[in-house]
Amino acid sequence: MSSKVLQFTRSFRNVIVLAIIMLIFSGLNAHAQAVKGQEEFSISGDLFVPVKNTPSTTGLVSFDISRYFTRRVQAGVGSTFNFFGDTTDNYNSTGVITGTTTKLAVTSDPNVFVRYNFIKPKNPFAPYLGLEAGTSIQSDGNTSQFQDNFYIRPNVGLKYYFSKRAAFDWNAGYQSVVKDSSNGTADFRVGISVLF
Repeated sequence: MSSKVLQFTRSFRNVIVLAIIMLIFSGLNAHAQAVKGQEEFSISGDLFVPVKNTPSTTGLVSFDISRYFTRRVQAGVGSTFNFFGDTTDNYNSTGVITGTTTKLAVTSDPNVFVRYNFIKPKNPFAPYLGLEAGTSIQSDGNTSQFQDNFYIRPNVGLKYYFSKRAAFDWNAGYQSVVKDSSNGTADFRVGISVLF
């Protein structure tokens, strides 16, 4: 095959790929379709940024299920799971550290939330304001422990409906432990939401 034919083939392939990407993100015939009584399932990943006295953490995934009580008001339940290595120091009888032990620990943050969606007809973008409240349960693989750290998380978000029932969901919030206001974490979640 000549170099001109190969060059044309690559260019044509790039045009096709670009057209597919543009079609997916164009929002043609895609708009916020949430109606009263409709349910939504969401999955997202979180990036936590320490704000006050909170260690950084990674490896988070969130699941939510909710119902639209009106076209704009949505409420639901969810949970965020954090998988991390829990390291403890080992001491001998004289108090000297002799090593460390690391176990896989999992924290689950069950929550309830409410959102107000600013949905406009025939617009694929749907910004929203939300409030989430929950607590934590931690497990080290052997035992589970309820942690007395009830939290609230005001948040803002934006959904982009790339089809009539599916949207990319960006959400930013500030999670604060009610009992200890010096512990606070700003987080940013990116995910997919599906209406059913």
